[in-house]
This record gives sequence, structure tokens and C-alpha cells, in this order.
Amino acid sequence: MMITILGRRLLDWLRNGFVWSKTNFFILGLVFSYALVKKAVVDILIDFLTDEGLSLWQAVLVVLLLDWISAVFKVVVTHVSEVYSGRFSVIIFCTAVYAMGLMQFWICARNLNRGTLIFAVVLTALGEAGQEPVLEDYFDYQLSEEVSRKRTQEDNFSRTTYHWWPAASFVGSVVAFIALGPTLWEETFQISSYIMASTYLLFFLGIFYYYPEERPLASEVL
Repeated sequence: MMITILGRRLLDWLRNGFVWSKTNFFILGLVFSYALVKKAVVDILIDFLTDEGLSLWQAVLVVLLLDWISAVFKVVVTHVSEVYSGRFSVIIFCTAVYAMGLMQFWICARNLNRGTLIFAVVLTALGEAGQEPVLEDYFDYQLSEEVSRKRTQEDNFSRTTYHWWPAASFVGSVVAFIALGPTLWEETFQISSYIMASTYLLFFLGIFYYYPEERPLASEVL
């Protein structure tokens, strides 16, 4: 009896937590690449900077600058997505910028230039700002639309019942640790930029399958 109850609860958890939508395939690629880049590049950026000749305090300042700029940009892009452009446009823009930032780091790995480094930091910070909450909210919205149209969930939809996001993030982190951990910095930035660009293209192709977003507030006023 106990095994039967546990089995049913497990099936309910899987059914409610891993709701499949035709949009999952296109969005989860970005979730994967964001997690991979964070693990392979952003979280250990201080190691790259010190390896390239910067002192520890200079490397710390650069990392703090990236975090501060990203926090400011996060507020800005969230406001823009909610009031003006919608989340899809913001994600498209921020992901493209993120890939460009990784390419700038790739250039820095070949020949470190302070101007190029700062430019790479700003682009990467802006790219990071597009992940949370904009991309997460967009994924949440697409799933909620799938659920509401199929009527397989109750009206009190909550993102916490879905586990696609942490699962894709976990896979991205594991791949970064296994595949990119031993590589040289130049190869790390090169591979990361290719993966980000590929999942960006995949996300864009999903435009034919995404559910239309609600109109931004500014467009309603107009």
C-alpha cells in the first residue's frame, strides 16, 4: 500500500512538474547555455583575469563591476519588457549581446586589452540581465498558456510546480564542469560563444510556436 501511494505521488510530481509544451525545446536551450556560461565563464572569471596578469584586487574590481552593472541592467530590461517591448524582444536582444560579450572575452584571451575587457564585461552584464526574471517569466508564461489551453491544471498556476528550468540549468552546469573545465581559456570562450549563438538561433526559430504575449502596458495606453 505504501509503495503504491509513493508511486502515485511520484507520478503526480512528474506529471505536474514536467508539463511538456511545444515551446520547451526552443526555450530550454537558452536555459542550458546560460547555466553553462555562468559555470564556465562568469563564476570563474576572476581566475581568467589573474591568469592574464591582473592583480587580485584588479580582478575583484572587474568582477564586482560586472555584478553591479548586471544588477542595474536587470531592473532596466525588466521594466522595458513589461512596459514597452515585451519579453521576447528583450530576450532576443540580451542573448545576442551575451554572445558578443563572450566573443570579446575570446579576443581578450588571445591578447588582453583593457578597453576590450571593459567592453566584454558590459556586454556580458547586459546579457546576464536578460535571464532572470525576463527569460524565466517568458518560460513561465509559455507553460501556463499550454496548461490553460489543455486544461490539465487548476487555475492557481504556479511556476514552482515546474522543474524544467532547474533541470536544464543543472545539465548546463554539469556539461560546463566536465567538458569545459580542463580546456584553455581561449577554447572555453570560443565554445561558450558558439553554444550561446546556437541556442539563440534555436530560440529565435521558436517564434513560429510561441504563444502570443500579453500587450505591454505602454501599448495599451496608446
